[in-house]
Amino acid sequence: MKTIAALVLGAFIVAFEMTPAPAGEMNELIIVTEDHEDFPYVIGNTSEIDPVRPGAAVEAVNIIGDKLGFNIQYKRVPWKRALEMELKSGRAQGLLTASYKKERELFGAYPKKNGEPDKSRSLFSNTYVLYRLKGSDVNYDGKKITGLTKNIGGPRGYSIVDDLKRQGYGVEVSESTLTDMKKMLLGRTDLVVALEMTGDKILRMDKKLNNEIEKIDPPLSTKEYYLILSNQFVQEAPETAEKIWDMVGDIRENKFRELAEKYLE
Repeated sequence: MKTIAALVLGAFIVAFEMTPAPAGEMNELIIVTEDHEDFPYVIGNTSEIDPVRPGAAVEAVNIIGDKLGFNIQYKRVPWKRALEMELKSGRAQGLLTASYKKERELFGAYPKKNGEPDKSRSLFSNTYVLYRLKGSDVNYDGKKITGLTKNIGGPRGYSIVDDLKRQGYGVEVSESTLTDMKKMLLGRTDLVVALEMTGDKILRMDKKLNNEIEKIDPPLSTKEYYLILSNQFVQEAPETAEKIWDMVGDIRENKFRELAEKYLE
């Protein structure tokens, strides 16, 4: 009997130790983000955050952590896993960064105002643009893409990919914008859709690609990007979640441009 009692007690202790602390009692936040660079917001194509040049979005979250007394831990994984596994399960309390899609509310929560995403508490806005080979007949006039004979290349999991598919365009996805540009150079696609800062940086850094590829004007679209919090965290600590989003809005208004511009120098 003593042996059985000891086993039961031991199992209880293990279960207790493995149970996450309620969000209101947490002093650590796990923030998940993509393992591909999102310049200048998250720097580097690695599984780790660069401690010296982490990116403007990471710096913004670090400011929030310091002010609210949270130890921020970062986890970098492929985009779909970050959103659909780490955030959805609550293993991560937040995700950097995502535009708004209604279906993403299954995975995490956005700051809201009158039932709609609160743009004033987004972290930043970003612009999607199209890139083509120099001399290509493919064009975009602000409303319609013309001259396509092949698919458009775009990063897997990005909202703009679904937008283009809904408009009837064929999109071939890959792991990164750099991969997309190399595929276009090989003649496998006609266009690349990318975040403007990411695409422009790649062309600045790669002379061969810069000699062969150009950006199309006007931009395809501009979207707001948010710090999404897990539904579990918001449910357990709604006041803390609102404080975090309020601070995101304050940083956007007063500090974020300064954080981002130093990466452009």
